[in-house]
Amino acid sequence: LQVYLQGGVSQLESWDPKPGTEFGGPFRAIPTSVPGMHISELRPYTAQRMHHLSIVRSINLKTNDHTQGRLFMEKGRRAGE
Repeated sequence: LQVYLQGGVSQLESWDPKPGTEFGGPFRAIPTSVPGMHISELRPYTAQRMHHLSIVRSINLKTNDHTQGRLFMEKGRRAGE
């Protein structure tokens, strides 16, 4: 199951709070059921069940086009291939 929230909540307020950095979000990072994995304090129920989930925190493409990037993420190949 892929959850894709275009225009959804910021990653800094959900899955990747970046604690202790100048660019971090406004909420604390809390530990999850996966050692070393932290998510926003706004998701305590999810944190308890993190061992059942996966988070992709980095995807890099050679384009700045978010539409093309989204299509690549969903299909595993560039549009038109």
